[in-house]
Amino acid sequence: MNSKIIIFKQMMFYYKFNLYYDLIPWFGSKACKIKNLVSPSLLRHAKIKKYPFWRLDTWFSKVKFSSVKIVENGGWHFTNIKSPEKILEKYLNFGHHNEYEDISIKLEDIQKMISEKSVGYNHLADQKEKNKISVNSYKLKKIPINQLPNYICDHKDRYQEFIEN
Repeated sequence: MNSKIIIFKQMMFYYKFNLYYDLIPWFGSKACKIKNLVSPSLLRHAKIKKYPFWRLDTWFSKVKFSSVKIVENGGWHFTNIKSPEKILEKYLNFGHHNEYEDISIKLEDIQKMISEKSVGYNHLADQKEKNKISVNSYKLKKIPINQLPNYICDHKDRYQEFIEN
């Protein structure tokens, strides 16, 4: 393996195992050889972009690499697969979700997003943009259950409340 960093391009799912968020791929899982691991934090912040070898800034950067391999079908990323009450608790208690406090999100808003199969967070917004939340933004796509991991397919009765019919 010549690549210093491996990044997995994953399908992202919201609220239910089979509600697919096709607007952007998820690049959350990353790997490297132990000799290339400076720290887990730096690996987490490694950039997805492949930089050309002549970019001098990559030689000194700890988050920019010219040697990146992206695994195209890198798995699944499931987020907010929980009850509306637990999602609200998550939004109001985690530091990187302070945008939800700013708009005073309520349980009814989350229930509406789930029932309308919409993502209320604008993942394409500029990081400095204040208003990244809207209760009715991007519509999720329902996919067949057989496109999910075998474990979910084999145990779909156990997870029925988290599968969109």
